[in-house]
Amino acid sequence: EKRPALYETISKVDQVMAIALTSKTVAIGLLASTWIYSHSMGVFAYDQFLYFSYLQSTLHNIWAWFNGSSMKSDLRYTPSVCFETFPFPQSTSHEEINIIEEAGREYFYFREKLMSDVKIGLTKLYNQFHNSQLTIISIEDENLQDKIFEKKYGKESIWLKKHLTNRSCNFSYNNIVERIHKLRTLHIQMDNYILGIYGWNDIKLEHNFYEVSYLPESDRIRFTVHPAVREEILNRLLKLNHQLHKMEISNPYSTQKESTKGNKDNVSKDKMLF
Repeated sequence: EKRPALYETISKVDQVMAIALTSKTVAIGLLASTWIYSHSMGVFAYDQFLYFSYLQSTLHNIWAWFNGSSMKSDLRYTPSVCFETFPFPQSTSHEEINIIEEAGREYFYFREKLMSDVKIGLTKLYNQFHNSQLTIISIEDENLQDKIFEKKYGKESIWLKKHLTNRSCNFSYNNIVERIHKLRTLHIQMDNYILGIYGWNDIKLEHNFYEVSYLPESDRIRFTVHPAVREEILNRLLKLNHQLHKMEISNPYSTQKESTKGNKDNVSKDKMLF
C-alpha cells in the first residue's frame, strides 16, 4: 500500500528512526529514508540523536510497556498511546541537548559496530544485553562441552559461543562479552543524562538485573532500573503528562506557538508516520 505522506516527509531527511511495532526489545533503529517501510514498522521522521536518546531510554521503555498492549510476550507499540502521549522534557539548555545528542550518538554507533562484528540483529543483541549470566570466562571454560557450558552459563550464553564459532567471527567470546557490558554502561549513562534533563536528579536508577512483571515468568529478567524506581518514574511521567494535557486544554495553540520558536528540544509529534 502506498503512503505518500510518509515518503514525502522523510524525503527531507537522509535517515529516519524506526521501531518494530510488535517486539519485546522496544529498540530504535536508524535507517535510510529511501527504504520502503512495511506497516509493521513505526517510522519517526527524525535524524537527530537527541530523539534517539529519548526514545531508546529506559524512561520511554517504561512508558511504552505501561501504555501499550501485548501480543504473547511482545509489546504492541501503539503510536497513539506510546509515542503521542509520552511527556518529553519541556525545557532544555543547548548544553544539555549537546550532551544527550553525543550520548545517543556514541550508544548508537557502538551498538552498530557490535552488531556488525557479531553478525546479529537487534533482537539477538538485546537477548545478550539482558543475559544475566553473560560473564568473562576462563580459558578452561572455553573448552567445556556445550551441555556443561550451557548448564553453567545459560542458554543465551551457549548460543552466543556457538554463533561466534559457526559464523567465523574474528572476535573472542570474552571480547564480545566485554563490549556488551560496555553497551550497558552507555545505556546507564544515557538514562542518567535524560533523567537530569527532566530535573529528577534525586532519583538513583540502580540499574541491574531484575524481574519485570509485564513479561512471562519464564523470561522476566531484564537489565533495567530498580522496580521501585520504575514505579516512581512512571508516576512522575504520568503527572507530567497530566500537566501538559491541562496546559493544552487551557491554551490549545500553545504547542503550535512553541513549535514556531525553532527550539531544538521541542518535539513535533506529527513526525511519527506510518
